[in-house]
Amino acid sequence: MKNPIKSNWFSFKLGILSFVLVLILSGISEGATFSIGYSQEKLKSNSSRDLDIRIWYPVEAGGEKVLVGENIVFYGFEATLEGTLASGTFPLVILSHGLNGNNLNQAWLAVALAKQGVIVVAPNHPGTTSLDSNSAETAKLWERPHDISRVVDHMLSDSKWGKAVDEREIAVIGHSLGGATALFVAGGRFSPDRFEEFCKLKPDQVGNIWYQKYQIGKKAEDKGLVSQNWQDERVSKVILLDPGLSQGFDPASLAGIDVPVLVFGAGAESKNEMPLDDESRYLAKVLPKEQTIYIEVEDASHFSFFPLMKPRAAEFLEEASPGDEIIAFDGSGRSREELHKKFIDLMILFLAQGNLEIQ
Repeated sequence: MKNPIKSNWFSFKLGILSFVLVLILSGISEGATFSIGYSQEKLKSNSSRDLDIRIWYPVEAGGEKVLVGENIVFYGFEATLEGTLASGTFPLVILSHGLNGNNLNQAWLAVALAKQGVIVVAPNHPGTTSLDSNSAETAKLWERPHDISRVVDHMLSDSKWGKAVDEREIAVIGHSLGGATALFVAGGRFSPDRFEEFCKLKPDQVGNIWYQKYQIGKKAEDKGLVSQNWQDERVSKVILLDPGLSQGFDPASLAGIDVPVLVFGAGAESKNEMPLDDESRYLAKVLPKEQTIYIEVEDASHFSFFPLMKPRAAEFLEEASPGDEIIAFDGSGRSREELHKKFIDLMILFLAQGNLEIQ
C-alpha cells in the first residue's frame, strides 16, 4: 500500500469481478439490493445505564415507511418501520457517536450499509450524548466500550437478531470520541497519566479541556477502570472517523492491535477540529503498519461525518445556539454529499475485505 496521506482520492487496483466476489463472500451485497428496515430498542441495565439503540437492517420490500432523523437542521432517511428482516446472515456494524452527539449522527452511513446487507446498530452513550449529558456518567469513559460489548451481546443472543448476525463479521465505526471508543474495543489501553501530561503540554485543545472539566481518571477507582483492557475479541474490524483522545492510548497497546483498522483524518481546518498531528496522523504512525490504512481527506472537516444539512441550517443554529453552526462547516472542495459517497465506497470495500489497495 502506498502512502495515502493527503491523497486527493484515488483509484483502486480492484477489478469489478473481484470486487463483486469479495462483497458476496463477505456477506455484503453488491448494489442497493435491500430495502431498509428500522427499529428502536432499549437495553435495560442493573446499573441504571439503559441504552437507547437504533437499528437499521436489510428487509424484504414493502411495509410502513417512516422518515427517520428529519428535523429543521438535518435531512432524514426513509425506512420501513419494524419491517421483516431479510432471510440470511449479515455482517454487524456498531456506530459510536462523538461527544455530545447522538445515535442519529451517522444515520447516513447506517442507511447506506443496510442497503448493502449489513445490520447496523447505533447506541446513545449516556453522559456523552446530546440527549443525556449527566456529568456523573460523562466521567465514566470506560462505559463507552462496555456499551459496545453490551450491544454485541444483545444482537447475538436476541431471538430476532441472533440468527441473522454473522458473528465472524462484527465491526465498530466511531466518530470523534466514538473513534476512541472503537480503539478501546480493538485493544487500545488508555493511560490517564499519559493523557494528563499531554493536557499540560496543550491545555487549549478541545478534547483536553473536556477531559479536565469532567475529571476523567482522577479518582483512584476511575483511573483503574479507564485503564483496564476493554477489548472485545468478537470485533474483527474498526473504522475511526477523525478520532479524538488518541494521545491517551499507550503506544505499545496500539502497536499490539491485531484487527484491521481504517483511519480517516479530516484535513480542513476548523476551530473545533481534532489536530491531525496529535490524533489521526499519530495513530497512523503507531498502529501496526501491515493492517492499518490511513486516509487523510483534505476537503473534509470534523463535521463532514454528520448528516446532510438543510440550506438555512447554519443560520438557524447560529441564532438558536451560537457556536453550533460549526457543524455545517466542510472544506472548500467537494460537497458533504460527495464526501459521503466516497466515504461509503471506501468503508464498504474495507468492511468486505479488511484492506484497500490504493495507488
